[in-house]
Amino acid sequence: MISLGLGSWLSRRFSTLCFFAALVFLCKLPTLDIPYYWDEMGWARQARWLSGGNLVRALPGLRAPDAFWGHPPGLHLTLASFAKIFGFSINLSHLVVVCFAFIGVWFTFLLGRLLYDTKTGFFAAFFLFLSPMYFAQSGMFLADLAVTSLGIATIYFGLRGPYWAYLLVATYMVFVKETAIALLVAWLLYLFGRTRPKTKEDLLFVAKDTVPLLLIGLFFIWQKITTGHFFFIYPPTFDINLFELTPRLVSKQIADITGWIFIDQHRYLFSALIALNLIVNRSSRQRPEIWLFLLICAFSGYSFSVLFFLPRYLLPVLPYLYLLGAWSLLELVRSARWKTVAALLTLVIMVWSLANQPFSGSAEFNLRYLEVIRV
Repeated sequence: MISLGLGSWLSRRFSTLCFFAALVFLCKLPTLDIPYYWDEMGWARQARWLSGGNLVRALPGLRAPDAFWGHPPGLHLTLASFAKIFGFSINLSHLVVVCFAFIGVWFTFLLGRLLYDTKTGFFAAFFLFLSPMYFAQSGMFLADLAVTSLGIATIYFGLRGPYWAYLLVATYMVFVKETAIALLVAWLLYLFGRTRPKTKEDLLFVAKDTVPLLLIGLFFIWQKITTGHFFFIYPPTFDINLFELTPRLVSKQIADITGWIFIDQHRYLFSALIALNLIVNRSSRQRPEIWLFLLICAFSGYSFSVLFFLPRYLLPVLPYLYLLGAWSLLELVRSARWKTVAALLTLVIMVWSLANQPFSGSAEFNLRYLEVIRV
């Protein structure tokens, strides 16, 4: 009986994995051969250069200082490694990102199921994938979606284990883009707060999760020794400043960040659901993961109030907003039958939003970027 139950559980998990894989890959299949757009051109060009020679050139000191704009070479190295086998192409570079998109959707489902239940995880994964910014970035060779996906996997393995999976995923994540460090710091602060180390064993339990930070720290020290800069190495022709410290600009970016996380692209619906759930249900306010999500929002989101900021940099925050939103929706709807109906209606709104986003800015945060490419 036990073996039959385990087999049924594994079958359901495999079926769900196949469902999300089919959903992501079939939806993004038309984007595989679309020409590069905006910053994609720079990231892909750098990866193509790396694939044309020895991959060791990814290390600082063996290439021009600004070869990767000072970013860690994880994403470039990933594509270059596959290009060594299959040859470099637009299709391959976009396929790499679609794989990351699937990873993000799958681990959002797993984290939702771990913290709440299967239905919450299922709809949270759907909400994330159908959100305009995530959906659009799922077809672009840029690092922010990869950080988002690896970030949600890092949190999942950090909460559930095993440690070796956390170590591998978190280390890979910080070597994809340095913005991942903020998410890892949020996790470590949450872990420290939950553990409240009192003994040597407690300290060791927390300290072992800092290994990815130590490794990326060593990389930046090596980059400083070989290039003269820790990170953010752009050619002199690029007029970009890392820090934006004027009061007017900081206040503007705080407002922009708040809008992009909690309001834009119909996220105000999820923000309202979360707020209402926390007000109505006292037990909801006692959930420990709320503090983790707030820390991620603060470090991966509002740290950009003093840094160079683009909307896509906020992608790592979105899975947690949709997780809390899905959980709040299903908590507020008491009837088991109406829970599914309410979630499906929300999905309809998400699809409508995905198809009707207005054109603004560079349009890289919704599907309107395809219109620019067609032009």
